[in-house]
Amino acid sequence: MTHRLTGFYRFARGVFRTFMVPWTKIDVEGLDKLPREGGFLLVCNHLSNIDPVCLLWVMMKADIPVRIMAKSELFKVPLLGGAMRQMKLLPVNRRAKDPGAILASAAQALREGECVAIYPEGTLTLDPDLWPMRIKTGAARLALDTGAPVIPFIHWGEQKIMRSGSALIDFRPRRRVSVRIGDPIPLEDLCRESGSADHEAVEEATKRIQRVMIEEVAALRGEEAPTGVWDRKLKERVDY
Repeated sequence: MTHRLTGFYRFARGVFRTFMVPWTKIDVEGLDKLPREGGFLLVCNHLSNIDPVCLLWVMMKADIPVRIMAKSELFKVPLLGGAMRQMKLLPVNRRAKDPGAILASAAQALREGECVAIYPEGTLTLDPDLWPMRIKTGAARLALDTGAPVIPFIHWGEQKIMRSGSALIDFRPRRRVSVRIGDPIPLEDLCRESGSADHEAVEEATKRIQRVMIEEVAALRGEEAPTGVWDRKLKERVDY
């Protein structure tokens, strides 16, 4: 499947342009690393509730429709929910107990050659220094079940426009955001017929994705990556 905006997505790009161009200045590094054909999975760090807006705009300008995995509650919001359904975003019921059911629609989209984006932390980072906290296994499971390339899509700057836990948005013009798109994360050696049923492979793939995400954030921020990863339950930094 060749990636190209069609239908409602093309209309949405025009709508986005009217407010994103004067509002933000997004610098993107590594845009050439996005595949033009075939399914692939974007793994994104999560700083602010406007992260998906910036992600959509970057991908729209690249002429690549992206199916973002978003919490199912958002699909119930008037107008917003309708737009999300028209753009074929993927609802995630975070209360569901079966991880396979949660990921089924995303896995199908990847197999059909589409681009899917996931925020593997599951929510906004709680790391005091805004590094990616411990991620869930969903991205690894999708990669092992579909064989789709996993590409880091790293944001920085949205937290200055809309802070975590705040409903206030900075609408001043030309707010700066930086995006770094990395190389596909090497997971081929972990892909087997058993897919995500191989728990050791899932654990190792999750660690690799976690490590690369933190390294890419460090490169984007121009800082040294921390040792270990923030655990939201323990409220401290632990080993990968």
